[in-house]
Amino acid sequence: MAVAEILTCIALVKKSAEIISKGIGAAKDIGGLAGEVDNLFEGQKQLAQQEKQTKATGGSATQIVMDQRLAAEAIADCKELIIGRFGFDAWQDIIKLQREMELAEKHKAAAAVRARAETAETMQDVAVVGGSVFVGILIIAVVGAVLLLMG
Repeated sequence: MAVAEILTCIALVKKSAEIISKGIGAAKDIGGLAGEVDNLFEGQKQLAQQEKQTKATGGSATQIVMDQRLAAEAIADCKELIIGRFGFDAWQDIIKLQREMELAEKHKAAAAVRARAETAETMQDVAVVGGSVFVGILIIAVVGAVLLLMG
């Protein structure tokens, strides 16, 4: 895993946490803060993906662990700010919706894979039927040509 990619993920987490901590008190632009909370979770998700890639390629385990801890710290800080401003239920709702969205995304990806497999299977069936029809027509033409030559 490239160090630049890891740094990008942790930078996303840090920047989002900074924006949230500055804006949560005023809560003027809730939409913007919501986007930053989503960025926190996205950064954490990217770090998890990069951990898998690092394990596969033998990258720096220390860097991944430190970045994951920093991300967890940023999320914990954000959690405290959101709970302090909007209450514990707001944080629980955020976590619940994040999980539901991840599950929906996984289901959507699985459905796309199934659809591609079905399309490939249909194309194979069409090719078999088309080939069979072509061979059948060819046999009829050969038999007709033989009968014409004999008769």
